[in-house]
Amino acid sequence: MSVRGLSDDALVYPGAHLVNPDQIVLGEKCVVRAGAVLDASDGPIVIGDHAVVMPNAVIVGPCYVGSGTIVNPAARLLAGTSIGPVCKVGGEISETIIAAYSNKQHDGFLGNSYLGEWVNLGAATNNSDLKNNYSPVRMWCAGAERDTGRQFLGLLMGGGSSEGGEAAERLLALGADMIDTNGPAAMLAAVRELTAGTASR
Repeated sequence: MSVRGLSDDALVYPGAHLVNPDQIVLGEKCVVRAGAVLDASDGPIVIGDHAVVMPNAVIVGPCYVGSGTIVNPAARLLAGTSIGPVCKVGGEISETIIAAYSNKQHDGFLGNSYLGEWVNLGAATNNSDLKNNYSPVRMWCAGAERDTGRQFLGLLMGGGSSEGGEAAERLLALGADMIDTNGPAAMLAAVRELTAGTASR
């Protein structure tokens, strides 16, 4: 198998499947374990130095996995995803950017999203990136509701943030439908309702 940019000390276990290997770059001392699938049929895949792709993970190009990142067993990194260095990722991730030192290592969906550096998403976190009525997603910005012009828009989470617990999980699951035409006051009321009684947990 001829892999484009295959480092001499990269380790690809027997049973790993590299589709369209001339569009796959494997960095120094990266590891691709048995059962993993790297499918570069629709775009290139770059796996950084010292990254590890665990068994049965699926990576569909175009996709970038940064140096030192761990892709957990059975993870699904779909096209348009870019994972920064020293991250741990799992579950299904689609068209998402995850900056350095951030973790989304449990099952759950994250799509059309951006996570800043040093973000942690807890177990079973999901986000919605599509409104139920398929209309463009709106968001509040600079004191006004604005149409993003995007049918798909998920979680935007700044650096240093973390999420965990049932209330936060429900908030993220609301995703795009959390935006209310009544403005920030309605969103704040919804947050208070969802988090009522959780402070003592």
